[in-house]
Amino acid sequence: MKKIIVVMLGLLFFSISVSAENFKLPEIPQLIKNKIITLDKESGKILWQSEIQYQLATEDGQKYIRYSEKGQGKYGGSKVPLKWEVTGYYYLEPSLRPYYSEKRVFSNQGKLLKVEILQYDDEDKNIYFRREDKVNNKIEKQIFKFENDVVDKYILGLAIQGYDFQRKQDFAFHYLSDEPKIYSNTLIYRDQEKVTVPAGEFDCHKVELTVNLGALGFVGAFLPKIYFWYSDSKPAEWIKYEGLESGLGTPYVLMQLDK
Repeated sequence: MKKIIVVMLGLLFFSISVSAENFKLPEIPQLIKNKIITLDKESGKILWQSEIQYQLATEDGQKYIRYSEKGQGKYGGSKVPLKWEVTGYYYLEPSLRPYYSEKRVFSNQGKLLKVEILQYDDEDKNIYFRREDKVNNKIEKQIFKFENDVVDKYILGLAIQGYDFQRKQDFAFHYLSDEPKIYSNTLIYRDQEKVTVPAGEFDCHKVELTVNLGALGFVGAFLPKIYFWYSDSKPAEWIKYEGLESGLGTPYVLMQLDK
């Protein structure tokens, strides 16, 4: 079954664009700090933990968010523990969108293994991706076209705070995955639930993230479900995630807000 799912996920490269929208955040605190604990859904074993920060800032009249993350553990299907650090910058106006991100991956002993850089050019609408393999001395480069509604994996959790949980309407946008690939996605409101995570018990809104497949819609029945839970508060806060960890072939995980 897992092999079938991977093949089906490969078909996502043909996902169909739909009329999309831009994320606009509600008023949020100057600084948000979260601790995340991630478990393998099937075994319940802890895979990795991380600490992230979102910090509001202004430079030359331009408002933006600075994202930072430090993590440690077995990420992306790795058999050995790793450490990583991420820094990203995201415009806030006229809508939330990425500008630059850089991820550095280290061995558990601190040796630099990999560097991944994403640079977004607003003028030519290109995303410039660069991956440096420090172990094998290899460099991979890719260029993607993008629309202003695109968000990446680092800002997605915060971006969904801009979803209107009261109206409960479908919300379409584009997502740049960890692979990296750009997908056309839709957020669908599912339910209200009481959720318990290490950080406590919360009344939450549950939304599902689906991929827009057009004529290949039947493939959706074979794909792992992806869910997010957000607190029933203003602004809504991310509480829990269930779905693929980072891309094709990676574990199905539970990410939870930690103490």
